[in-house]
Amino acid sequence: MHIHIISICQKVPTWVSEGYQSYIKRLPKEMSISLKEIPTPKRSLQNLDSCLALEAKQLLAAIPKNAYVIALDEHGESWDTMMCAEKIKHWQMQGYTLCLLIGGPDGFHASIHACVQTKWSLSKLTLPHALIRVILAEQFYRAFTVLNKHPYHRP
Repeated sequence: MHIHIISICQKVPTWVSEGYQSYIKRLPKEMSISLKEIPTPKRSLQNLDSCLALEAKQLLAAIPKNAYVIALDEHGESWDTMMCAEKIKHWQMQGYTLCLLIGGPDGFHASIHACVQTKWSLSKLTLPHALIRVILAEQFYRAFTVLNKHPYHRP
């Protein structure tokens, strides 16, 4: 299974890149993750709508053809670890390529909400966008360990 993470972001701190890479390295060959970063446009109250539209255009252009698209959204479904593992198992069995979208500081343009298959909320907390990639990488690694009965996950 290949997983694409596409993120609207600013420059990320070194510790974020290191944390993300530490989980990516642990994944088996059959579960690979790639990350595409799209620079955050300069914002002002006057051009917020145009920024969201530009981000949406860039996100939509970066989505791989025939991917199952998931938007990381505070209003999405909340999954526990076991549910996440089961969803990943299902997507693997279906042969899906996953594409996870991380929006900018103001969320997503309506055109993004219209094209996704699933909206996933990682937390009710507001989290730094850069940290989301680390959480996703860890959760995919955790799901792999759950599905393979590895001792990393202790319920």
